Amino acid sequence: RHVNPILRDRGWRVKRLIESTSTQWIGLCTTNGRSDADAASTNIQLNLRVRPNRHCTQFRTFRQILAVMLHEITHTSIGLEDIHPPAFYELLDQIKTEYR
Repeated sequence: RHVNPILRDRGWRVKRLIESTSTQWIGLCTTNGRSDADAASTNIQLNLRVRPNRHCTQFRTFRQILAVMLHEITHTSIGLEDIHPPAFYELLDQIKTEYR
């Protein structure tokens, strides 16, 4: 809900938001591999727990999760080919400013 205005204003969609227990990353954005109307939608996986397993009952703070979510939705525009070019961080800074 918190990032919906940013997504809506840019015409982006998160098709699936999934809790992950990966030990490799905190957030992951994947495309749908499509070039039609769904091309601007992504799948985002977030690791919400401090330790990446389902038995951990300690969760990351809202601010930590939000920061990862903003980072991952930035990939919707920049793409995943060159993961973090300078344009990525410029857009991420702009999105963070909009969110505040």
